[in-house]
Amino acid sequence: MKAIAPLRSFILQASFPLLLLGVPLHALDNASSGFAQGLADGLDDIWQSKYNAWGLSGAADADSDGCSNLLESIAGTDPFKAGDCLKVGNTIVTATSVTFYFDSEGGKRYRVLSNGQPTGTFGTVENITHINGTVQGAGVSSYIPAADSPAGTPHFVRINKSGGTMRFYKLEVADADSDADGLSDWNERQMGTDPVL
Repeated sequence: MKAIAPLRSFILQASFPLLLLGVPLHALDNASSGFAQGLADGLDDIWQSKYNAWGLSGAADADSDGCSNLLESIAGTDPFKAGDCLKVGNTIVTATSVTFYFDSEGGKRYRVLSNGQPTGTFGTVENITHINGTVQGAGVSSYIPAADSPAGTPHFVRINKSGGTMRFYKLEVADADSDADGLSDWNERQMGTDPVL
């Protein structure tokens, strides 16, 4: 039986230089020191089980890689492996497009948000024109990879931009729930269940 859990996300700002911003929302979080042990702590329980991360503080950074444990929980990355955190790698900017390269986690949802200023709401969700080199149809605004990007081979998304305009971008990662059962696709992948059934 699957537990019902609200989803959460965080945003990686890609407005040169890259900054990491968190938007803590609640996910599958019922315990803090082991399954059915302790109080809710804001960290995903499946993530804590996968990485034996019980007892970590969300505000701390166990591996000192610049991503808090909360952000690592949201992104599905290893809190004890420095550098295993969502970060935009190469970014290619042309007169008409921006391409973002990043290591992705299967089952997480990625979107590109933009704003005309480096601060603000970043409320514009950009349409993705290419995912890993494949042209997308109109209206595609998110990418949910079926599997993790292979080591050393980051996934990439491309968006169009108007020539001669300045925009600031953020890469957002969030839990996806393709079958609307309350358990994220990433959690279902970790538990060996089908995220679309």
